[in-house]
Amino acid sequence: MLKTFSGGVQPPESKGATEGLETQEVKAPGTLYIPLLQHTGASATAVVKPGDKVCKGTRIGEPGGYISAAVHSSVSGEVIAIEERPLGIGVARLRVVIRNDFQEWWAAAQRARMQRGSA
Repeated sequence: MLKTFSGGVQPPESKGATEGLETQEVKAPGTLYIPLLQHTGASATAVVKPGDKVCKGTRIGEPGGYISAAVHSSVSGEVIAIEERPLGIGVARLRVVIRNDFQEWWAAAQRARMQRGSA
């Protein structure tokens, strides 16, 4: 087995189930629930509200503390709620709920269209 670093565990048996499979594209769902807590630090603060239109890459959460990170939308669509729900770590935190419009508009492309006057 090829080792790229010393130490650690590199079990070859964990690769057998998928090593011969092709990569597949996974389509985004119709509704996304994006947590504003994405790490062990402080939650981001929502900067969108229900009814707002977002593009892929639109910032939906501002860093909310010393150890925090901005959160961006991974789809284009409409914010339909900001709600508190349990996360997998056993605590409830805010998440932004976005209805996917499947248009795949990127934030930078939207700004360029608006600057050209064709929005």
